[in-house]
Amino acid sequence: MTVSKTIKETSENQFNITLSVKTKQDLSQIVSNANDIETSFGDISKATSLLSKSWIVTNPMGQYIRLNADTLKCNKAVTVSTDGNTLTWNLNGLSGKSDNGYHTYTLTYPITLDTSAEGFQEKNGSANKYYPTNGYTKLDYLYYDKNGNFLDKDGKVLATAPAAPNAISFNVPGVKGTVPSYGYTIVYQKHNKETKKYDIFMGPFAGGKAKLYSTVNIGSVYPAIETAYVDLGGENYSYIEAASSPTVAQISSDPNKNIITLSYYPDAAAVEIQRWYKTIDFVKGNHHITGDRNANEDRFFRPVRIGFIRGGSVLMGKCCCFFVSLF
Repeated sequence: MTVSKTIKETSENQFNITLSVKTKQDLSQIVSNANDIETSFGDISKATSLLSKSWIVTNPMGQYIRLNADTLKCNKAVTVSTDGNTLTWNLNGLSGKSDNGYHTYTLTYPITLDTSAEGFQEKNGSANKYYPTNGYTKLDYLYYDKNGNFLDKDGKVLATAPAAPNAISFNVPGVKGTVPSYGYTIVYQKHNKETKKYDIFMGPFAGGKAKLYSTVNIGSVYPAIETAYVDLGGENYSYIEAASSPTVAQISSDPNKNIITLSYYPDAAAVEIQRWYKTIDFVKGNHHITGDRNANEDRFFRPVRIGFIRGGSVLMGKCCCFFVSLF
């Protein structure tokens, strides 16, 4: 007896799985002789229990694998668990395809690799990551003849009934997939001086696409947040980094939720007072004033004279003036 499992990709992230069992015994013939089997087993209840568990394929789905159970509803030999995660295939009563004394039983069903499930990964390091299509998939079986005698794998009659059916496992293939991308939108809003709320929205809005569940850092996508906003007419406003205005967001499967709002607040006025100190020299008979050039202005500042001539002596004095600029 041999069992096999093959896989065929039908479209992106969708596959067909084929289970195949090949045996020299015709299962439909065995079942048709159930009366003979019952009279020969001796322990009818034990034999019936063993028979009910034999020639059954138990096939649980693998991680991120979704079974399309609708395609199996008309197949009376197949049942699907209530959670849709396990397929059971009963070969008893089926007529397999006969070829050179062997009988082949085949079941094909479609599956989908759920690449949108949280935790799914495309890569394992630099290589593609493969996920098993199934868990441990097995065929439970028993050999017996038309007279109701249990047989070993070589066809010899067993002295006593086995404690449980034999089991043979199927090979399990692996599949890879691509994580879908979803769009995101960046909304610019500025503080309203009248309402005291961030309710003035600027557009057009920016945006892009990113892999599901990935983290988008707007500061990385748009290195100069200030420049992006100034281009929308946001002069004299600065970005406010706060809980209500994040630059990092995780992409979800709902584009309507992938909205990143950046808040801007009016720039505060800067007041700077500059002071210049000058020395005034008075000379007998006439006087002259020396002053320093202001490094920020292309002109001289003439201070108020406080020195004066008395009795032929020269008094030295200092004075100052103030220049105020608003930015």
